[in-house]
Amino acid sequence: MIIRSFTMQDTKAIADLFYAAVHQIPDDIYNQAQKEAWAPKPDYDLWAQRLLKTQPFIAEKQGVIVGFAEFDNSGYIDCFYVHPDFQKQHIGTFLYQYLEQQAIRQNCQNLTVYASTVAYSFFIKHGFLCLRENQVIRNDLILNNYLMTKKLFE
Repeated sequence: MIIRSFTMQDTKAIADLFYAAVHQIPDDIYNQAQKEAWAPKPDYDLWAQRLLKTQPFIAEKQGVIVGFAEFDNSGYIDCFYVHPDFQKQHIGTFLYQYLEQQAIRQNCQNLTVYASTVAYSFFIKHGFLCLRENQVIRNDLILNNYLMTKKLFE
C-alpha cells in the first residue's frame, strides 16, 4: 500500500468511497435519512472543487483507492475515510500515521477532528481526547459527532 498526493483523476473514486463509507454505517448508529443528509449522491463537480482546495492524501492498494484523508495547516482533519471493502485491514492506521507525520513536519501543535460515532474509537486508539459531544444539523436532521484533539508538541 502507498500513500500519495491527490490528482484530479481521483475525484470520482474519492466521492464514491465517501458515499459508500457513510452508507455502510449500521442504521442503529445513523439512520438512512441521517446518512443521506451526510452523504447525498455524489456531485462530482462539487467534489472536484473541494478536492482541489483540500488536496487529500490518498491510500492506494494495488492501484485501487482504498482511503483518503484531508487536513489543513492548522491540524484540522476534515475527512478521514476508508472504503468499506477495505476496513479492518489497518489502512486507517497507516493513513493516520502518515497524516500525523505530515502534521509534525508542518509544526502543527495539535490535531483536531469532529469524529463520527463510528470513528470515535479509532481516534481514541490513536491518542485523541474527546473535548465534547457535538450536534450538526443537516437537512433538518441531527447528526452527533465528537470534537476530539491530540497534542503533537508540548
